[in-house]
Amino acid sequence: MGDVSLRTVKRLYCTSGNRCAFEGCSSPLFTSAGLRRSKICHINAAHPGGPRFDPSQSDAERHGYENLVLMCIAHADQIDTDAAAYPVELLRAWKARSNAVGTVEISKEDSVASEALLREYEEGSIIAGGHVAMNSPGAIQGNNVTIKISHGGVKVPPHSASIAASLPHRNYIQRLIRHYNDFASKGREGFSHVTIYKSIERQFKATWGNIPVAQFEELAAYLQRRIDGTKLGKINRAKGNSNYSPFTGGRSQ
Repeated sequence: MGDVSLRTVKRLYCTSGNRCAFEGCSSPLFTSAGLRRSKICHINAAHPGGPRFDPSQSDAERHGYENLVLMCIAHADQIDTDAAAYPVELLRAWKARSNAVGTVEISKEDSVASEALLREYEEGSIIAGGHVAMNSPGAIQGNNVTIKISHGGVKVPPHSASIAASLPHRNYIQRLIRHYNDFASKGREGFSHVTIYKSIERQFKATWGNIPVAQFEELAAYLQRRIDGTKLGKINRAKGNSNYSPFTGGRSQ
């Protein structure tokens, strides 16, 4: 397991505002009594086979500030057991949003909490070959700060009939979502990349990865309309240019 520095943990904790980064969650990471109810989550997993693992990252990047986010225990487990529904760009957007309300100075309390997290992290990494890993790959659990490692984690695969379970369908939807966020964010300060995910949930009553493959065309058409409706999308269409590639079922385009 790579090293996480005390400086990184302090920065991570003090910018969290003592709140879970999961969108809509206001659970404290530490209670007023000092009880830890949080996990340090890896956005891209710390080890191969973990959720959202990126082989192009260095060990320093995997365990650096940009790849870590604090969440309450329940949501930390959720993002790792249903990784397809919580892609990297969404988690980074949530982190950016939560950091906007975090503190700037590191208080004495922040330092104490950070040192406790790091101390347990270091102690846990020594025994990581035992029965430490439980559910969430690449994260540190609060309370007793239990190390979570990818090769010992428990994964909950997506439903076989869901979009997340079909690689070509999943990749195409993710590509459309990225296109929408790229188009919609042009020239807009404070744009939230989370909005499209919420819109999909409202429209289809499920996160995009859990939507049945039978509704793939409906979801794709919905996202295409959203892309075409952006300012940049309208400009492209006026010039006769397409805003996205058609779905080819995984074949090269």
